[in-house]
Amino acid sequence: MSSAYDCYTRVPYGSLIATVLCVVGVAVFCSQMYAGVSYSIRMFNEVFHFKVYWMDTIRTIFITVAACMALYSLLLLMVGIAATGATRDQIFKGGRGKIGGRVSIAVCIVITYLLNLIWMGILAFMIILTFVYMMYSQICSHAVRESEDLGYCISFKNVGFLFPNTTYPNYDINRFTKCGGEFQRMCQAVKDTEYIYLAACISALVVVLSLVHFLICLSANYCKVKEGIKNREVEFLRSIQDGELTTLTKARYDTDM
Repeated sequence: MSSAYDCYTRVPYGSLIATVLCVVGVAVFCSQMYAGVSYSIRMFNEVFHFKVYWMDTIRTIFITVAACMALYSLLLLMVGIAATGATRDQIFKGGRGKIGGRVSIAVCIVITYLLNLIWMGILAFMIILTFVYMMYSQICSHAVRESEDLGYCISFKNVGFLFPNTTYPNYDINRFTKCGGEFQRMCQAVKDTEYIYLAACISALVVVLSLVHFLICLSANYCKVKEGIKNREVEFLRSIQDGELTTLTKARYDTDM
């Protein structure tokens, strides 16, 4: 029973929960963003008839980000295990070990804080992107039928500056008005992508919460390692004091004899 209890006390439950949240959040975010970017590329190719080449690079970046964040969350879990329970006393032995543990945890705190700022920026961007897609989904649902030949239409003239080649003198502004089949394909792509980006937005929020959780756990582990040094010093001074008292008592006893 004691061995099982010792095993339970060595589990960093806070870091474990944060790791699960981070891995799940990053996996869902990257998978949904990969699918969402693929839908967006197809929409730009089929509806607006131009290619956005840098989007292919973004899809590769999502895979890299997922792998790096998963490895980093496992690293933080290992730090949590090393700084929990009896494992802390076994790993962070001596003065150098304690100082090395504090420095490593402090570095992890700085990196996690910077990553949290980055993911907060990603979350803000995802909120805006999701809002734009939801807005155009509503526009598609309330589109006006122009004529029997054109059918339902949607105009992008007000946001034409976002598209390439709009500064040329002979540029056809009607390119931003989509009717008939192109309108249907675009609206279908928007509706398919809307919930994908919404799921990515929620998963980005989960990642931010997991990083905040990691910061709390790392701060607690830093304090534990720091207090461990003080406890060792107190125990050392207490042992010296007890030794001196024992010596004095023995000397007095010998004198009385």
